[in-house]
Amino acid sequence: MISFIVPAYNEEHELSETLAAIREASSNATQPYEIIVVDDASTDATPKIALDAGAKVVPINRRQIAASRNAGARAAQGEYLFFVDADTRINRAHVSGGLVALENGYAGGGARVVMDGFVPFGDASCCAGFRRFISA
Repeated sequence: MISFIVPAYNEEHELSETLAAIREASSNATQPYEIIVVDDASTDATPKIALDAGAKVVPINRRQIAASRNAGARAAQGEYLFFVDADTRINRAHVSGGLVALENGYAGGGARVVMDGFVPFGDASCCAGFRRFISA
């Protein structure tokens, strides 16, 4: 089983699309999957959106992303854990590539970031510098 763990704090504007992207990305998976949204003390509709989308909701009150990820991992039933930020859209290549890597002995990985829409010059420059740094 694959467990998708989504840490979330006040993500009502992003979460629906993220959960839909996870479902689409997993539609060809050869094994079952679960989606766990770790609600870290949201004051908006985040937990309701997650429940309405069929995700398991794990409530915590830590306001710390590492604690959210750890709580999701503890609640997960899958052999493979995919941590997906609540404002991130994954696709089938992420899932299939991640599974291949894990089955070949890798312990973790990441994905290239592509921004949607307009990105201010300073932010774009920072991202470009970061990409050069991590690929060196």
